[in-house]
Amino acid sequence: MATPVGMEDGVKQVIIRHCGFEFYNTRPYHNYETWSDGYIIMGRKDGKSASYDWFIEQYNLPNKERAELFVSVSAEDLDEAAIKFAKVIGQEEKVLNHINSLLNKGTSRAMALRKKFKND
Repeated sequence: MATPVGMEDGVKQVIIRHCGFEFYNTRPYHNYETWSDGYIIMGRKDGKSASYDWFIEQYNLPNKERAELFVSVSAEDLDEAAIKFAKVIGQEEKVLNHINSLLNKGTSRAMALRKKFKND
């Protein structure tokens, strides 16, 4: 993900694929009464590691009671969730550079990621 590796032990981010009724109904002509799945990415704003238990504890708290460093984003698509996460922690430049390097290699996935990055 977008956070640097340092001399520390712990969990940098937690990615959860979750599902439920009417979680993400954002596509045109999408059936609004359906089951769907998506991704939650949790981390710290400062990019440091923490314990898995800390992330789950913070996620389960009401928003106003969560630690200031805790970040949680959610999207139907994992790429979109990763882009949201990178923007929240201030690492969008790193992600954009990665997308551009993929574009230089001519990958179609990079073109789709670039479009998502610009639209978010």
